[in-house]
Amino acid sequence: MNKESMEVGTVEQEQLRRRKRPGKTVLLLTAVGILVLLAGGYLLGSWLENSGREADSLGDYNDRFRYSAMLKLDGQSYRQKGSVTTLLLMGIDQVSDEERKTPYRSGGQADFLRLLVIDRTEKTVVQIPIDRDTITPIRILTVLGEEDGTREEHISISHSFGDGKEQSGELTRRAVSELFLGARIDFWVAMSMDGIAAFNDTLGGVAVTLEDDLTQFDPAWQPGTTVILSGEQAFNYLHSRMSVGDGSNASRMRRQQAYISEAAKLLQIKAQDDADFVGRLFDSLTPYLSSNIGRANLVNLALLSRDFDRTLREIPGEHGRDADGFTAFYYDKDAVRQMALELLFTPME
Repeated sequence: MNKESMEVGTVEQEQLRRRKRPGKTVLLLTAVGILVLLAGGYLLGSWLENSGREADSLGDYNDRFRYSAMLKLDGQSYRQKGSVTTLLLMGIDQVSDEERKTPYRSGGQADFLRLLVIDRTEKTVVQIPIDRDTITPIRILTVLGEEDGTREEHISISHSFGDGKEQSGELTRRAVSELFLGARIDFWVAMSMDGIAAFNDTLGGVAVTLEDDLTQFDPAWQPGTTVILSGEQAFNYLHSRMSVGDGSNASRMRRQQAYISEAAKLLQIKAQDDADFVGRLFDSLTPYLSSNIGRANLVNLALLSRDFDRTLREIPGEHGRDADGFTAFYYDKDAVRQMALELLFTPME
């Protein structure tokens, strides 16, 4: 065995050890701010309009994309819908300035993944939460940063490879694309875990009603209690899994969704009362964000979809254990195929 192989094996073992640590495996909250930032984009866009800036100055969004993903299934050819724009939201299990042990293999895991499918023709925004334990092909990099094929793995690990920023984001984007039949993923936004407190506390604390017993964090946190979370409390509320409720990722994702709903309501109220609030929120999160979409384009996208109907579509499947004994989510491939064809593709004549 050569030195590089030994280094690769050591890094992979470290990744597996990280999956075992309950305090690090489930930082779903890290991308909550990103999802609500979209609502902020809408409100910021409204503020820009009201302050005299024309929406057209942000560009014609319909002309931004000229290519379309193609595929052929059961003798039928499909192309990706030209009316659809996709945005991938990620929350990363790593602080923004954390020192990485190897340049291309310690980018932090994407413990929160959510795909937004925005259809201009149907005037809909479909949110698709992606379980971080989903087993799917991901691209592997060596310690020298060279692609080394694909491997069936937890989709969250795709972000671990790369530079922790643009390269890691692109690797995760490609993994999600493969999950949905090779569909084009237009944009992605990722936030590191140390943005949690900044997001929550800039909002002034988010109120949630507890469904699980969280008295290990606070004796008053009994099921049925409504509490206003501080930054640290919000972290505990959404990152803990093994010692909370049934210990499943599914229950943790339900807490995530409950938080998102309440945070979005709070953001809208605050932004209506204070025209500068969204700008302050965006600025507070900027140090923790990486993406392939600029602020102006995000605002334009939000303006475009502000009145669209919004729905949540969950990926069906079941949880189990992988060959190494770790929790794994095995998705229903037929159901995801139908979801992709319905939301992202259209048949060709």
